[in-house]
Amino acid sequence: LMAAVAVPAYIIKACDILDNPWAVAYERARKAGVLLASVLLSRQQGARPVVLIGFSLGAAVLWECLHEMARRSEKGEAVGAGIVQHVVFMGLPATSEAEQWMRLKRVVAGRIVNCYRPADLMLSVVYRANKMASDAAGLSHVRCDGVENINVAGLVKGHSKYRASVGKVLRRVQLDES
Repeated sequence: LMAAVAVPAYIIKACDILDNPWAVAYERARKAGVLLASVLLSRQQGARPVVLIGFSLGAAVLWECLHEMARRSEKGEAVGAGIVQHVVFMGLPATSEAEQWMRLKRVVAGRIVNCYRPADLMLSVVYRANKMASDAAGLSHVRCDGVENINVAGLVKGHSKYRASVGKVLRRVQLDES
């Protein structure tokens, strides 16, 4: 009797993981990134290049946006080059695999900066539980030519503290000198 109940309980628990608030928010960030890519590619901002800066799920929006711009450029649907000058990711809940980061270089004219905290417990637990992976860029150095990595552990005390620390992080990144 217990074995018959154990399988459905396991399935119900798995559904909780799929529908948890972080997973829902990440899916919305993915969709927002696709929409942002459409807006940028349509040049609503005019001919001026933009600088994209985001933390946590905001960084995920930018990640998805740049990948969508690269995808559309590769398919010949749009020209993404020259639109994004620089991008700064802070606490990014996305992979640190080099081949994924290489695609960004096709649509970012200047600097690609990964700001990370190795001891970011919140990102570590949430990313690993939802993505079934342990390679979050917001936790470690990204090994990809053209990506600058900045350990911000001394500036940001926790994942939820990125918002209050954006100014300090951007001073360390020194975008104004680029």
